[in-house]
Amino acid sequence: MDAESWGHKDKQIVALQHSANATLPYRTQVAWFAENTSADPVFITRFANHTGSWNDLKDKTLNWLNKHVAPHQLVDISFFEHDHPNDERMDIECFVAHTAGSKPEPLASVSGITLPEGGLYTMKTFETMKSYADCVNQAKKHMNLSGADEGFRVTISNSSWKTDLDGHVACVISWSPTKEM
Repeated sequence: MDAESWGHKDKQIVALQHSANATLPYRTQVAWFAENTSADPVFITRFANHTGSWNDLKDKTLNWLNKHVAPHQLVDISFFEHDHPNDERMDIECFVAHTAGSKPEPLASVSGITLPEGGLYTMKTFETMKSYADCVNQAKKHMNLSGADEGFRVTISNSSWKTDLDGHVACVISWSPTKEM
């Protein structure tokens, strides 16, 4: 999936936003576009988890990012529930917008690149049964403690639980500028 497949031939995706199926029979997906100022098209890679574990989805996404996408190629990321309420808390998804190509080659196969032992990225999730503000504050505190030298992308979603209450999840992706390629 790229900007042209969304009907925006001369545009570039700069951000993603998703909502779960809620009162409508479909999900709202929003891609923010800008004039194409780069020769590199933006592609979207989808990950899904059918166990409802945000940490498992985070780990799957992190593993793929560390193997296929350099920090300068990461455009945006979006975590979301497939349905809301997600009564069984099972189907959750992640879309990653990047410029690494439609089928990115492993970074380790690129001549002259040595990947850091711990990977290029770190990811941390914050789940709360409190408000969105609480979730955002946890993510913000983590970023502030990490320091201004880090690069960040953040995604926040509803997180349905097996109760009548809604929870929230934030995922913070970061990388050190010394790891940018």
